[in-house]
Amino acid sequence: MTPPARPRGAAHPSPADAPAAGVAGPVPAPALRVGIDTVDVAGVATSLDAFGERYARRLFTDGERAAAERVPSARAERLAARFAAKEAFLKAFDAAETGLGWREIEVVGEAGQPPRLRLHGAAAARAAACGARELALSLSHDGAQACAMLVALCDPVARAGEAAAPDARPLFHFHPAP
Repeated sequence: MTPPARPRGAAHPSPADAPAAGVAGPVPAPALRVGIDTVDVAGVATSLDAFGERYARRLFTDGERAAAERVPSARAERLAARFAAKEAFLKAFDAAETGLGWREIEVVGEAGQPPRLRLHGAAAARAAACGARELALSLSHDGAQACAMLVALCDPVARAGEAAAPDARPLFHFHPAP
């Protein structure tokens, strides 16, 4: 018996669709999760003026606040970009309604190095549950707007009622900050 002909224009099967040794069926490919957000810098500046450090402490870690203070004239821009990163994480990991604390998602980085996320508590657990193994973060601020984009490379994870692929596990682990 000959296999049915592939319809004209149909893609060739992907190597990811071929069964791996010892696996009965297709091997799921890694997934990308993307989150992006923009924040109005004037809104952050207004909140800082109105609520002061109480506002900043509620949303940002000590390290994030210190990084923003390094350039006092750009404090609102820097905090707005960090808030956009937190929102981008929530979008990438479908975590907007999960009750994560703002300070569980921390933007860190040394001068001259790209920013990265340090995840704590429930945010780290959420990323691990989604199979996150690499996170790439980009921040920008220019005048009135700040933005952040997060791209996460995730291993496939089992959905409710499905068996996980034998190699579906995170390749790195999130550790709480000391």
